[in-house]
Formats: sequence, structure tokens, C-alpha cells
Amino acid sequence: FSNLALQALLVLVKKQPPKEGSKLLVMATTSEPEFIRESGIAKAFNVCLDVPPLRGPQEIAAALREHSADRYEFPEEEIQKICQSGVLDSIPIKQLIMVTEMAAEKCKPGSIDAETFISCLSDCGLDNFSQFH
Repeated sequence: FSNLALQALLVLVKKQPPKEGSKLLVMATTSEPEFIRESGIAKAFNVCLDVPPLRGPQEIAAALREHSADRYEFPEEEIQKICQSGVLDSIPIKQLIMVTEMAAEKCKPGSIDAETFISCLSDCGLDNFSQFH
């Protein structure tokens, strides 16, 4: 933790957009909401939302479909294999997006397959069978 970095971040977040009449949208994510509150960063934002992790095969499948819709080829049967495999019952959306992007990169130029996706989950320690989960 660097107090200097925290102060610089607060100054930049609170700074007005350079052009008059312009608007600026700043979005941030964290896995440490308590630190964000305690450090005062939360006060620099107009809205703070707690986003619960995705739970269950239906939510996870819907998120995979929605995120990959215009980005990657992710066949429905592969999404179903992932959801039925038992390796994943809950995951934060940010981590699901990261794993999906890793799998897409590994599968280029083809479509994402369940085996590669599950391998990426395991590489990140996010599967139900990882010792670090």
C-alpha cells in the first residue's frame, strides 16, 4: 500500500474533465471493498455497487453467453459442458471474464471449448478442485 499512490488516485478521480461541457465516467472494481471504504476512495464516487458472485449453472451460462456474444465464438454445447462439469458453482463476474478471455486467446483462431476454459479456470485456481480455492 502506498499513501502517495492513494493520494494521486484520489486527485485524478476528483479532477474535472479538461473540456468544458465534457463528461467523464470513472468506473472501478475491487475485491477489497472494506479497504476502499476505510481509505476514503469510496467517497470520491457518486455510486458504489456491491456485485455478488454468479451462482449456479444458469447464472454462469447466461454470463458466458452475454459476454462472448459479440466477442468470441463460444458454442452453446461447450457452455453447457462447463456448467455441467461440476468445476464451477460460484465465481465473481470479473474473474469469469478474465478466464473467458484467457480461453479465447488460447483457442485462437477457433472457438472456445470447454476443456480449454476449464484448464484456464484451474490455472487461475478458480475451479472447485483447486487447493488454493
